[in-house]
Amino acid sequence: MCLEPEFFEERKKLRLKYEAQGEIELSRFLEKLLPHIITEKELFKIGILQEKEYSDTGDLSDYEVSKLGSEYLNEREYQLVLVKPNKHQALLQKLLSSCW
Repeated sequence: MCLEPEFFEERKKLRLKYEAQGEIELSRFLEKLLPHIITEKELFKIGILQEKEYSDTGDLSDYEVSKLGSEYLNEREYQLVLVKPNKHQALLQKLLSSCW
């Protein structure tokens, strides 16, 4: 399955909407605060992310938010994984304490 350009346009609109409400896309959060230090691999190790039970060729990623991760993250439409607005600092502390 090939994702159409409209998918990415709608995804961006939705991301911007949620960012205006204080959420931030997980990949952008990691890139902004911890570039090249903490990757998705580390998020698997500490239990924030887990492999999808079912993966489709049209999926952007092969992971989903775990039960532990749902404390910090929201999974939204268009395969967006966003850090909850009031959980930025808590997630950062969790990542730093778990990885060092």
